[in-house]
Amino acid sequence: SGDDREIAGADFAQYHDDPVGFFRDILKIDPWARQADIIRSVSDNAQTAAKTGHRIGKSLLAAGLALWWVCTRPGGRVIVTAPSQGQVKNIIWRELGMLHARIKHLIGGEMPLDPMVGLRLSGNRQIIGISTDTPERLAGLAGPSMLFIIDEASGFADALYQAIEGNSAGGEDDEEDADEYEVEEALSEQERNWFAEAKILAIGNPTKTSGWFFDIFRTANPDWARFTVSSEESPNITRVANDNGKYPAKVPGLATRSWLLKMQRKYGPDHESHPVYMVRVMGLYPSHAANSVIALTDVEKAQMRGGLPWIPKAEGEVTLGVDVARFGDDDSVIASCVDERVLPLEVFPGLDGPDLAAEVIRVAKEVVEAWLFKEF
Repeated sequence: SGDDREIAGADFAQYHDDPVGFFRDILKIDPWARQADIIRSVSDNAQTAAKTGHRIGKSLLAAGLALWWVCTRPGGRVIVTAPSQGQVKNIIWRELGMLHARIKHLIGGEMPLDPMVGLRLSGNRQIIGISTDTPERLAGLAGPSMLFIIDEASGFADALYQAIEGNSAGGEDDEEDADEYEVEEALSEQERNWFAEAKILAIGNPTKTSGWFFDIFRTANPDWARFTVSSEESPNITRVANDNGKYPAKVPGLATRSWLLKMQRKYGPDHESHPVYMVRVMGLYPSHAANSVIALTDVEKAQMRGGLPWIPKAEGEVTLGVDVARFGDDDSVIASCVDERVLPLEVFPGLDGPDLAAEVIRVAKEVVEAWLFKEF
């Protein structure tokens, strides 16, 4: 019967480049403005990165995009991943299950409890949820029309991302991939042109000031469409009364004004500069971390200072900079500068305070002696 039919060829062809329309017409979800921006970007760009505050609807966004992809791409395949399997199963996979139930009468398929089993639809369409610490397990996940969704991207290891990046480089020989990939329906010329797509959506709170996700925003990487979405932008917070003095209905699941006020009270009058508030609410990388010595903003200003006038030092002036790490995985570093010349860094793992102080004295003496004897 019609209620039992599965995807057939071009049933959703009109939504191939219109994911927002798919959300509204098929999933019966009206994305709010910033959600819609990110949803459109996945259609328009090969790579989209979004750093966000809490409760902006990113899990619903990701799950809806996964269904849009498999419904509109012959042989479409979606890989949903995150730093832990719990994040995949309990967040996006749960959201995906609720959305699939809405349109199961249109697309068929059985929603498994285990994300690794995957949602499998006709025409070799598939959505798989996976989390691993082994890059090789991600390296083999490929196909002619791929969408990779990386949730909580800040915590997603560089090596794992590199495996996904390698996968997304495949499938550039459109017709060859279409011929080699088994699909049940005969493909039209338009459908063949849809093959060889590979896109990435990386989304999450900006919790880590290092790694590939941080670098996308730090370097303003032109290969990525970049978004920053604050919880303060939630329509539940920004909504205004109509002419009758009534407010529009709240959007379930999005940040509310009461939650925002609670967060502001928690982090005090200077909440906008508090690192936790910046990350969890504003979707910004913190200007400094609780255990940092130098604020991130100060480092970035120093990196940009090349265009500013340089104040020369007195001739023969020696300056030492010391980064004290003591114990743990980090290293202590001594940087020496004579006149305007920075000498090679000296790196010391695992030194305690007195031992590092002795190394500082040694380096200082050696640098001064080298300058006196013109050894530079």
